[in-house]
Amino acid sequence: MGRQRAELWRNAVWLPDGAQLDERCCFGDASAATKCARISNFLVWQMRAAMAAVDERYPCVDPEWLEWQASRAAAGVSGGLSWLGMYVDDAMAASADDLLWQLDGSPALSGDGLQLRRATAHFEAARAVLVRFGWGSEQSKERPPAEVLEALGAELHLVEERLRLAWPKRRRYAEHARAVAAELRCERCDYMRVLGRLTSAVQCYPIGRQHLHAAWRVARTRFRLTDGSVPVTKAVRRDLLWWAAELEREGHEGVPLAAAGEREQSYIYADASGEQGWMAWAVEGGELLYAEGEWSELERRSLIICEKELLASTWGLVALQPLLQLAVVSYTDNTVAQAAMQSMAPGSAAMQELTARRTQFLFEHEVVEQSRRITSKANLWADLGSRRQLAAVLQQAERLGLSARRVTVPCAWRDTTELCDIALADHGGPPPARV
Repeated sequence: MGRQRAELWRNAVWLPDGAQLDERCCFGDASAATKCARISNFLVWQMRAAMAAVDERYPCVDPEWLEWQASRAAAGVSGGLSWLGMYVDDAMAASADDLLWQLDGSPALSGDGLQLRRATAHFEAARAVLVRFGWGSEQSKERPPAEVLEALGAELHLVEERLRLAWPKRRRYAEHARAVAAELRCERCDYMRVLGRLTSAVQCYPIGRQHLHAAWRVARTRFRLTDGSVPVTKAVRRDLLWWAAELEREGHEGVPLAAAGEREQSYIYADASGEQGWMAWAVEGGELLYAEGEWSELERRSLIICEKELLASTWGLVALQPLLQLAVVSYTDNTVAQAAMQSMAPGSAAMQELTARRTQFLFEHEVVEQSRRITSKANLWADLGSRRQLAAVLQQAERLGLSARRVTVPCAWRDTTELCDIALADHGGPPPARV
């Protein structure tokens, strides 16, 4: 793409011995990134139009694909036969792979006499767009239509419906993690590089996010060593070695490409008061299931309100979920707690520890959870229960024709001694004295 002379001044770089003008498109130039995005968006628009022209020329007649399009339309979702996206200069697409037929009903044939398939026609149409605008497609990087695609270091397997990190990238990331774990202190740029790599790998190792908390805490601390390096603590070393082992493991499961069908859902509502207690409840089969309790003196003075809210939701999850569906929607009226449940990467040390335990529970019990916010006024029963007004909740439930059953939190989850110690240390207070 040509560049206007009036914009070349943006590429000026001031050096100790004067200025330098680089007329190329520089990565450090913000305007260059904007131009790249414009070009990418333009190409995506053109390639999508070219692929749509293929569909117009060869309307789909395959019964299964027609049924699929009808079901998508009924759900209010686009039923297009292709999708294409672009990340900087890497384009990826998905396409139906039915056989193509002319409008007169005769098969659409290629130059060698074989009947064309839609995915191949889409691929050729997209590639032709690049040629038309003066670019070539890098043949060594091209991936013609296939059921397994490797793109941007990730493997998409359509038959198994899994997204995995490709082995070459896993090997590089594992070697880097082990190299940093072997050091007592690490150059900050190298330390941040391995954190960036592992944070990216989380998309295929979602439980791995819980093994990055210690490393990110060290990265954010102010006690930098005098030479600008970062100390590799025992906790950081332990997590980096966990990552290296997982990345090198043969049975890389990855993540599903999409939700595994429609699931029945259960809904858990939870709330916590600052001084009194907590409650979580759900309704299943005409029965009100609830768990509640009063804060201990240690919990009351150790945990801040967002930590108590997350703890109430977690206790409700582990106590009630075994009696509910495997797909759970968890409601909370605390935005910080909700953010911790959504991102699995909270800021406080206590919430990080609690989130790690919560995530492990979800994985071990194969529970799919979605977190949602509810206003405090709408979260009435949980709010009343957290303020030790359980009788009012049970009375209202009875009027609605619901029977009530109290569910207890497992003892292993109810012991919060370690969690409170972490919270006190994180908030700057001394550990409580114990007899």
